[in-house]
Amino acid sequence: MRTPSLAIASLIILLALPGCLVQDIHNELVGVNARLERVEGTLGKIDTTNQQLTTLEARLNTLDRLESIDASLKSIDAELVAINDELDPIKGSLENLDGHLASLRKTISNIDSTIPFLKLSGDDEEDAAGDGDEDGAEADPVSTPPPTPPAGEAGSGNGSGGG
Repeated sequence: MRTPSLAIASLIILLALPGCLVQDIHNELVGVNARLERVEGTLGKIDTTNQQLTTLEARLNTLDRLESIDASLKSIDAELVAINDELDPIKGSLENLDGHLASLRKTISNIDSTIPFLKLSGDDEEDAAGDGDEDGAEADPVSTPPPTPPAGEAGSGNGSGGG
C-alpha cells in the first residue's frame, strides 16, 4: 500500500506545483496590468500636453506676427513723426503765404470794384458757376494767376485803391 499512497502523494504534489506557477504568473500579470494602466494614464496626459503645446505654438506664431506688425507700426509712427517735424516749419510759411494771398485777393477785389471793366479777380465767373462762398475760393486756388503788382504796391494796397 505504500505504492498507491506514494503515487497519490506525488500526484497531489504535482497538482499543487502547477497551481503555484499559475498563481505566480497570474500575480505577475496583475502587476503588469497595473503598470500598463499607469503608462496608459501617462500617455493620455502626454497627448493632452501635446494638444496644449500645439495650441500654444499657434498662439506664439500669432504673437510673432503681432510683434512684427507692432514693429512695423512703430517704424511708420517714427517716420510720420519725422515727416511732421519736417512739415512744422513749412506750416508757418504756408500760413504767412495764405495771409499774403488773402491780402492780394482783397487788393484785386478792390481794383475790380474801382475799375469794373477789368474783371481781374474772376469772381463773376465763380458766382455764375454757383461757387459764391468765400471758403471755397480760399481752398481752391485761382485757375489763372493774377498779374503781379509792382513791389511797392503789393504791401501797401490793402483797400486804399478807391478814390
